[in-house]
Amino acid sequence: NKVDITKDGLDAATYYGPVRSTDTCTVSASEPTCVQNPSKPAGEGNYVGVGLRRGIAAENRLITLDRTTGGIINARSTKGAMVGGNLMVGYESDFGKYFFWRVAAEYTQKIAGGITKADIAGLNIVDMTWGFSAIVIPATVGIKLNVTEDAAVYMGAGLNYFNGGWSLNGMNNIKGGHDILAAAGVTSIANLLGDGTDPITTREHIRFRATGIAPNFLIGTQARVTDKGHVFLELETIMSAAYAVGKTQSVGGASTLAPFPTYPIVVGGNLQK
Repeated sequence: NKVDITKDGLDAATYYGPVRSTDTCTVSASEPTCVQNPSKPAGEGNYVGVGLRRGIAAENRLITLDRTTGGIINARSTKGAMVGGNLMVGYESDFGKYFFWRVAAEYTQKIAGGITKADIAGLNIVDMTWGFSAIVIPATVGIKLNVTEDAAVYMGAGLNYFNGGWSLNGMNNIKGGHDILAAAGVTSIANLLGDGTDPITTREHIRFRATGIAPNFLIGTQARVTDKGHVFLELETIMSAAYAVGKTQSVGGASTLAPFPTYPIVVGGNLQK
């Protein structure tokens, strides 16, 4: 999911190299991928191959690079985790002696966070803004059993319509930072940025949205406080999830991920009320 992407980054579909492994080997004709390590005795080498590029830089790595390089690589903002606002309205009515029905509408919108930025001496190498919005409309039929005259437990099930997902705007110019540092001879730091997208990703704007109908369940308890008012504790599970197909808007995005990448979207979950 999206939180995991901001924390752990996201692998690209392309590679970079050469990458020297930490595994030692003996240089010989029978080991074509074993290359002499210049800091080791003759004949002692390491395996050399390629590594995956990173379509989306991990925020924890940007923070580590900031500390490791003494701020040369500056992690200006690592607030990829989003804070959302939620608006919920609903109507409930009893029927029969023990039953009730309910319909509600829940709207969620990002209101803070979702920004990842990093630069090298003022040159932006990462500038990404995440977005999220969703609407869920659950309809539920349930049973309500009185425990006492003023207290009851209830449970119900139903279906919900959902429409929502997340978006990503911005750029990944880590390779540009690598090339500048390499040209300046600062290879020790440049090597830390070898896995940026190639070509660089600029002005990307990709959206993943899913729509569908899924089941929902709830269980709760309530107690009367006035003639027409109750306090309640409730757990509702909304199983609204589906695959969404996005469309990349940049050459770097298309080559790094895919022209039409697909990701699972979950706009429901467990709600405690």
